[in-house]
Amino acid sequence: MQLTLQVRKDIAMDLHQLHPVEPESKELLSILSKSESELKPMHPNVNDQNLAAYFFAIVPDSIDAEKVISKLQSNKAVEAVYFKPRDEAP
Repeated sequence: MQLTLQVRKDIAMDLHQLHPVEPESKELLSILSKSESELKPMHPNVNDQNLAAYFFAIVPDSIDAEKVISKLQSNKAVEAVYFKPRDEAP
């Protein structure tokens, strides 16, 4: 399941670095790591702070995505998080 995240702009800049240093960034990455997911920028290598704030992560089907979302929502770096429903034929 794909999660889409919007993070604070200051945290977004930190997450675009190879080694984030902010505690909120590290906590966010830890939550995703524990759910066997990896955070990836939706718009890599952009200078626009608004676009840089969007990320996605793929959560394996074996992991309860609702629990991951709940944990992410409690992270102070995350402004919004939602999951993309599965594609279905019309």
